[in-house]
Amino acid sequence: MSKDGNKLYATSTDNYGSVLQIELNKPNYPTTVLHRFTRNTQGQHPIDLILSQDGRTLFGVTSGLDSKHYHYPANIFKISLTDEPVYSILYIFDENLQHTPRWPRKITLNTHEDSLYGISEYGGKYGNGTLFKFYLKR
Repeated sequence: MSKDGNKLYATSTDNYGSVLQIELNKPNYPTTVLHRFTRNTQGQHPIDLILSQDGRTLFGVTSGLDSKHYHYPANIFKISLTDEPVYSILYIFDENLQHTPRWPRKITLNTHEDSLYGISEYGGKYGNGTLFKFYLKR
């Protein structure tokens, strides 16, 4: 969840998950679906969001698991907050590579380095999770 002024950004667990925008300053708190995830194609089950400092981009991670604990590729994604929100995948976690992060859980934004930091539940040398860093400008 992330907040910017009168807007709250959150994830939902409906079907394969969604990213929502909730307007806090309007009656009945209208909610807009910014992105609805579909099976396998774009990641699924978003679990963490962070808003860029300028308020124009949401960054997030998907879990790589569905409700029955089937494995699907987890990813880091962004949503550009324009009139028509644009979803794009920045990175796909490859579970086939030894010692890489698996099943990301949290991310945070470091604006000085223009990078995201995160933690994963599994991966690393002993399989017990990792800290990871993702550079936003490549």
